[in-house]
Amino acid sequence: MVTVISTSNKACSNQKDGDALTNNDHERKEVLLNHGDGILDAGLLTKSKNAVCYIYCSKEETEKRGSGFFALITLSGIEHKVIITNNHVLCNKEEAACAVARFHYEGKLPGADIRLKPELMFHTNDVLDYTIIGCDADTIENRFCIDPIEFTEEDPMSVGDDIFIFQHPKGDTKKFSYQKISRIERPYVYYNADTDIGSSGSVVLRKFKLIAVHSKGSDLLQYNKGTLCSEILHHLRTGTYTQPASFSSESACQKKKRKSDVLGELETANKRSRDTENTLQQNTFNDHHINTVKPTEDQLADLSKEIVAYWKHLARKLKLPNCEVQRIQKDHVNYDDITEKANAMLLTWLELDTNAYVSTLRDALISLGKKRHSCQTFPNVELL
Repeated sequence: MVTVISTSNKACSNQKDGDALTNNDHERKEVLLNHGDGILDAGLLTKSKNAVCYIYCSKEETEKRGSGFFALITLSGIEHKVIITNNHVLCNKEEAACAVARFHYEGKLPGADIRLKPELMFHTNDVLDYTIIGCDADTIENRFCIDPIEFTEEDPMSVGDDIFIFQHPKGDTKKFSYQKISRIERPYVYYNADTDIGSSGSVVLRKFKLIAVHSKGSDLLQYNKGTLCSEILHHLRTGTYTQPASFSSESACQKKKRKSDVLGELETANKRSRDTENTLQQNTFNDHHINTVKPTEDQLADLSKEIVAYWKHLARKLKLPNCEVQRIQKDHVNYDDITEKANAMLLTWLELDTNAYVSTLRDALISLGKKRHSCQTFPNVELL
């Protein structure tokens, strides 16, 4: 026994000041590291996941799709059970009336559909990008066994906090992504979690509590963002909200530039109209060859970078239906880069128009006074 004590004391005496203690010196069986709120109720995960739905609407020539969720919201002291999504998914009562919400669409499950009821409730705002729609809550709760997510003001949050997004990207079965908050700038919260077309209107969750409705993002600036619940609630109750940073100045600048572009294009088109007619008469093309050549997707991608200032005017020249132009505008508000909208327009034209030939596109560009863009994109054709 004396030998053991002596050996232990020797070991202690050999430890130098400043030496790190071993893990065993301070380890416990269990430790709380997150102020006591790092262990969450698993029921929150199930409830949040199940409340998310796939939304689709087919109306005449318009087809829209996105995500949404079943929520419980209190307005003027009255509780309402509703479906919430984005304004750019469903922007009016007519679209909402033909829309369907599909729940339990995940894994191998086919999902359960239910029509929305905008006649019961309908609120929307394009800047905050939210739409709230009435629904058959009894069926969702009792037949689909889904509880609504409480739509309340978000808890305090910080940059670096983890967020989860349950979503239906590209109309596919339910998926989720997670990352961290990168910026909080009312009325939005910014994050790095992945989304795709069809994810619009998804829940943004922090510790599986709703903080925002996912809205849109920017490939160029590498972010996604959602509208904070508190901003939506404030708008519903008061009609006001926090103006986005640089909102007014950017809108005025964009409006001024757009007006200048339109006037410039019209002036250029008028000045060159006679020259264009002469050019079209003088330039003879092999009709059999040119009128059967389709532009490639790579060519259209290159051209889309040149037509950002007048892509809608070109769409009209190509006789693309106005409803398609509007659909593209709304479907692609997820992308701040206008090049994406221009490219989507060209690809839609290529898909829908049986006369989507290089010559058709070339003539449309020339009629707008943009022969240079035509020459850059189709140099070999112009030399024929």
